[in-house]
Parts: sequence; C-alpha cells; structure tokens
Amino acid sequence: MARELRPDMIISDVELSSAVDGVAAATYTYKALGIRTIFMTSCDIGSVIGRAKDAQPFACLDKFATDLELQCAVESYRDMLNDAAPLVQGNTRDA
Repeated sequence: MARELRPDMIISDVELSSAVDGVAAATYTYKALGIRTIFMTSCDIGSVIGRAKDAQPFACLDKFATDLELQCAVESYRDMLNDAAPLVQGNTRDA
C-alpha cells in the first residue's frame, strides 16, 4: 500500500495482527521507499527502539500518548521534511 500511496510518514503500532509485525513493516518501508515511521506502542519503548533501529523511526510514543504529543511528533516530522526539501528553481531565500 505504501508503494502506491507514497505517504510522507507512517504511524504504526509495533504489534500488528498479521504475520508481519510493525517493526518489520517499518524496516521494509524505510529501506525500500525511504518512508519513516512514528511508532505507537504499549511495549517498553527502550526495547522497541533497540529492535527498530534499522527502520530509522522518527519517534516512538506510548500508545496512550495525548493527541498533542502525537500532533507534535507529526509536525516535527513535517518540519524536518520541509527543511530538507530542495528549493524550487527561482525561489531563493534572502541572505
């Protein structure tokens, strides 16, 4: 699905109800498509980060994070993408 839709990011649970867990799916989407993940989990965040380092997750939040915490993570990721985007030809920043 990510290959067709090309989202900027994926928000995923670490534990999915399929044969592939969230860490494996995120690792694939990062390596194949360059799409990073914000993980939501009820697991110990430290253990998730250790397992997920190949996926290069942008953030790992507790599943009970507030809407504001998730919003901050998403906005921080968007800001990072905007800062990394090349300038459009003819659109330069003032020195």
